[in-house]
Amino acid sequence: MRPWTDTIDPASIPYEVLASELARRNAARRKTYTGGVYWAKHNPETPRCRCKRCMDKRAAAEAK
Repeated sequence: MRPWTDTIDPASIPYEVLASELARRNAARRKTYTGGVYWAKHNPETPRCRCKRCMDKRAAAEAK
């Protein structure tokens, strides 16, 4: 992949490359490469964080 420069036109980047990069970044957020349920670390900026602590807290609340 080429490094970003001011001469690169974002409109020239194919949709497949953008979709692949988005998938790669989302996969990096997961604890396991196979798409595990839990995120590797807590994200307080997300109202529905999927870290183990938040998921366990939600499961306990739903079980009541």
